[in-house]
Amino acid sequence: MSCHNWAQRIGLFAIFAILPFGCSTLGSSNNFADKARAYDAFIAQQLSTDDIFIEGGFAAMPTAFQFLDDQLSSLDKVVGLQDGPLLGGIYLASQALRFASTSDPEARKSVISMLNGLRVMSFVSPQGKGYFVRGVLRKTSSALRSFGGSCDEASACAEATYMGNAVIYPTKKASRDQYSGVLYGFAETRDMVTDPAVLDELRIQTKVIITYLMKNNFTLPAPPPQKASTGQTLTAGQKLAWLALAAQLLPEDEQFVTFFNEHKNELLDLLKLSVLTPVLGSHYYRDYYSYNLSYIVLKSLHSSLVALQDPLADEVKSMANKIQPYVKDTQNSFFDNIFLAQNGKAGHEDIIKDSLSGLNGYASPPNYLRAIVPPKAKIDDASIILAGLGQSRIQAFNPYPVEMRQDYFIWQRTPCRVCYGEFDARPFFWDENTKVKVAGLDNNPKAAGCIPDTHSASIEDKRQIFPSVDYLIAYWQGVQIGLYN
Repeated sequence: MSCHNWAQRIGLFAIFAILPFGCSTLGSSNNFADKARAYDAFIAQQLSTDDIFIEGGFAAMPTAFQFLDDQLSSLDKVVGLQDGPLLGGIYLASQALRFASTSDPEARKSVISMLNGLRVMSFVSPQGKGYFVRGVLRKTSSALRSFGGSCDEASACAEATYMGNAVIYPTKKASRDQYSGVLYGFAETRDMVTDPAVLDELRIQTKVIITYLMKNNFTLPAPPPQKASTGQTLTAGQKLAWLALAAQLLPEDEQFVTFFNEHKNELLDLLKLSVLTPVLGSHYYRDYYSYNLSYIVLKSLHSSLVALQDPLADEVKSMANKIQPYVKDTQNSFFDNIFLAQNGKAGHEDIIKDSLSGLNGYASPPNYLRAIVPPKAKIDDASIILAGLGQSRIQAFNPYPVEMRQDYFIWQRTPCRVCYGEFDARPFFWDENTKVKVAGLDNNPKAAGCIPDTHSASIEDKRQIFPSVDYLIAYWQGVQIGLYN
């Protein structure tokens, strides 16, 4: 496809039409920058729509935007509000890094808008200020379409009023993961932005959140009408990282500083247990997303300890470095760049090469839902054994290239997974006609077919566009450490 024809596809946004996507040398920093400009412009425009932009803030971070046609002429609805604070915090971090690297006023505007949006997400719930719901939409007909047309208990949706605005939000179970994304966004913003107004807002929100968490013993209650058992308690790493952030940002509040100093060694010991090599190794086959959560929490904790001049910082960096062997040579640019940010580039040419390769293979705009059929692959026999024990999914022996993966945040998904299903113990064999032929076990209720996984969608839809927060955080982290211009 020519550059001109590609640009017409995205005619909704004038800036997309003038960027030379696909026309620069593959793998060059210009190519990376072109993608970043496109994704920065796209996401800012979509989050500024009336449904999402509430009281000066991006009050939701959907996993995808659904348009009415593949010309992207009109937005129909948003898709997936399950990870709004998590993705919103990571997006905030990307824009803070962007602003630090470019001084672009649009980046500052996005930082402020995302901070304001996180305020909405943490202030609207009847659970109290500091409890994050997973996204907030203004109550409009298009927003209601995101919940199947109605907002009620059956659609897992609740109504509220926020500063005079009629809003709706999902009532999914409590999620401590959301606090990891927000933590990471706040830590990077503190480190990268010197604007007094931004830092004042950061302190206000940090105080609200840490006060809520401490009041509730770092346990998130289940949102009604769900059972209390669906609540969650923050991990030792999350507790320590939030306390360190509060101690550094709010030194005048003795209660936070004292609590941090009294509990940091105890929490650090618990954190060490959670990143033992066997535990990290198990994530390779189960809960791969835990690598992402561990990286962003440990990165945030480390930067806070450095700012506090706390000697525990070196121990935390050492723990973070234990993750790298399990994600090595998988084209995970985000993990690579966090490692390089903490350890420097010298002597890590292999990690630099892997990072560049990951960004190079990342989809060019628009990042639509693609139909991807995984190629023939050798199966990891260990995954079949572990799957039989309910501890894994069937995986390829070698990681698939980035071009063969797809997700709303690609770095949190295993690069080796080929078959959809929670725990699938079936051996399967490739067939050129059906692409995948399964030899199902007679006693396995899932024996009917092997569907390509989330990063290998079987149905192509050029109307469904991912926000590409994953590209932006990897790219701007790389720019900040001087990996490319």
